[in-house]
Amino acid sequence: MVSKAYREGQNARSYSDNPYERYSPDYNDFERGYTQKLKRTPDYAFRNESGPIGDRTWYELKGSRVVEETPRPKLRTYADARKK
Repeated sequence: MVSKAYREGQNARSYSDNPYERYSPDYNDFERGYTQKLKRTPDYAFRNESGPIGDRTWYELKGSRVVEETPRPKLRTYADARKK
């Protein structure tokens, strides 16, 4: 038989919604229920509109561009300023 805490875990939005005292049997049942909810959720619920999260590389992202390195400007030192 499924406990009340297990069912609450299946209906929860996150692990932090656990109202039970830590290390109690109800706390563990809540976490088991939430974990089963995650395992039974289809994989498309974890995708963003452009595909799986972290699947694209930096150069495929929209709006990104490679910035070329420019040579460093020559700095004027104190000796150059005094013409020595």
